[in-house]
Amino acid sequence: MTPNVKPGWTIEVKKTGEGETAEATEIIWSGNSIPAGFRDELLFSAQVPAKEGNLQWKAYQTYEDGAVIAWEKDPKAEQPKKDGKPDFSKFGPSSQTKIVNDLSADKASTTDTKKNDHAFVLSIVAISLAAAALGLQLYKRK
Repeated sequence: MTPNVKPGWTIEVKKTGEGETAEATEIIWSGNSIPAGFRDELLFSAQVPAKEGNLQWKAYQTYEDGAVIAWEKDPKAEQPKKDGKPDFSKFGPSSQTKIVNDLSADKASTTDTKKNDHAFVLSIVAISLAAAALGLQLYKRK
């Protein structure tokens, strides 16, 4: 994962492993704030996994008073309710991205390079949309 530079924010990338095999596992944006009623985009790029599955994007939103909302629950799981509406006062659903293999060996042998490039671009778009959805969730909590 590689975060985009964001003026006014301090960015910390936590990694596992060493050297060229090190993998980013966490990005922390700190040192700035987003006023109530506004939103911001904290963007990053990542490589799509080769294996099919679901990526769960966990986020932890910290308020000026120190309160933290953990956006880490399975979005399909039952959410606690308050006055008949989902209560996100302590935690909320995570964003998820579904990874599919549309470039299997059978398909890849009959697919031209332009289609492979198109699938890669769509994968990056899907991750970007998931990050944007996470940003919207964070914005709604402010």
